[in-house]
Amino acid sequence: MSIEILTISTKGQVVLPNDMRKELALGPGDKLVAYFSKEGIVLKRLELPSPAEFENEAKKTMSFAKESGLTQKDLEQAISEVRNEKKR
Repeated sequence: MSIEILTISTKGQVVLPNDMRKELALGPGDKLVAYFSKEGIVLKRLELPSPAEFENEAKKTMSFAKESGLTQKDLEQAISEVRNEKKR
């Protein structure tokens, strides 16, 4: 693990040093997730599933919903509740 001091630009941008990008095999177009708290920020590579993996997980989710007796109305209500919580 290396420690680097980074500078924030006037546009709020931070550049990851080349050595760090090479070590982590990060390149143009790669996505990172930023977790933050009062203590600091952690960056983690966002690894998206392949289309086949996504489809497989979607099928599992739909099967679970069907077996559980969940309806479209249940889904809409859950989404509405989450959206209302975020507004508070």
